[in-house]
Amino acid sequence: MDFTWLAIGDLDRIVEIDHTERVEATYVQTGGAIALRPIEPFVGGWWPDVETTIAFCRDHMRAGAEALGAFDGGALIGIAMLTPGIEPGVAQLSFLQVSAAWRRHGIATRLLRILLDRARALGHARVYVTATPTPSAVGFYLRAGFVPVKDPIPRLYALEPDDIHMLAPL
Repeated sequence: MDFTWLAIGDLDRIVEIDHTERVEATYVQTGGAIALRPIEPFVGGWWPDVETTIAFCRDHMRAGAEALGAFDGGALIGIAMLTPGIEPGVAQLSFLQVSAAWRRHGIATRLLRILLDRARALGHARVYVTATPTPSAVGFYLRAGFVPVKDPIPRLYALEPDDIHMLAPL
């Protein structure tokens, strides 16, 4: 397993990641409280599509984000992005995805740890994330020390009102 900082031109490789996941429930956030709600089960993939996801990641890198890739035998199996300075002392974990076959192998945790260390090195005191409201994503961030925020950052909430907005101290 290799972890390598990526250039903006490497982001096209995101198509190598299998983003599918069976979803049977989602979290809903009201202020600092979250509640799990059952939904009609479905198997989700890239939303709205992988090209839009790549464009999203490129936009973040153009704004100063750093991307870290996890590789196995040359194949991209995970990626995480840190966008520094979204507010004074706050960086954003702007993207994190691990390929379906590699989930629950500690890769997301290793990506996150490296980016949290990077945020500390850049002088940030906290990291903000807008988590996909699935049990797997929200549970991962809760276990990593993130907590739902009562007052989300307005511009990020406007972009992703259905996500769970969370913050972790460094």
